[in-house]
Amino acid sequence: MRYALLFLSFFTISVGSFAQHKTWGIGFRLGDPMGVSVKKYLANQRAFELNLGRTGVWGYNYKNSFYRHQKFNDYDYGWHKVRSAISLQGHYLFQRGVKGKDFKGLDWYYGFGGQLRTFTVDYQYKYYYGPGKHDWTTRWEKVNDIDLGIDGMIGLEYSWREVPLTVFVDMNLFVEIADNPFHLFLQGGTGIRYYF
Repeated sequence: MRYALLFLSFFTISVGSFAQHKTWGIGFRLGDPMGVSVKKYLANQRAFELNLGRTGVWGYNYKNSFYRHQKFNDYDYGWHKVRSAISLQGHYLFQRGVKGKDFKGLDWYYGFGGQLRTFTVDYQYKYYYGPGKHDWTTRWEKVNDIDLGIDGMIGLEYSWREVPLTVFVDMNLFVEIADNPFHLFLQGGTGIRYYF
């Protein structure tokens, strides 16, 4: 009973101070990337966000990526298996409250940042050989790929006053600088964070 009262008083103090002093948030993000999300609130309605997780789960065109590699010239794509695909995003955000008494706790935000993505993919392809290269066999080859680029971000975030939780949904446009300059990739996600 004593521990329950101690926990309840700690929770009440945390919740009571949450609305005034939330500075850090940590939670989970579903989407691209899918993993851990950390947010730090700064002064003047600004924030910094860091996302780390699995990327390219949905929508990434691995077949096009296969044909970008010169060593696969004259080979036909067959299939692929992703071993690992990790993304690290960092965004500087500008927070704005949605006006109106019915929208208390709802913010929208926008910002920019950078992203580093790494892939390890096993590609299956047809290897042609023999006179006139009419014969073929199936081969597998591992490819490591690193993408670096910039992000433009927009999103919505709802914070409860009663509990230190926030839910969010966002979308960003990733523009590769290396190794495939100006390739555009749309990413999005939703998640929840605990603030302290």
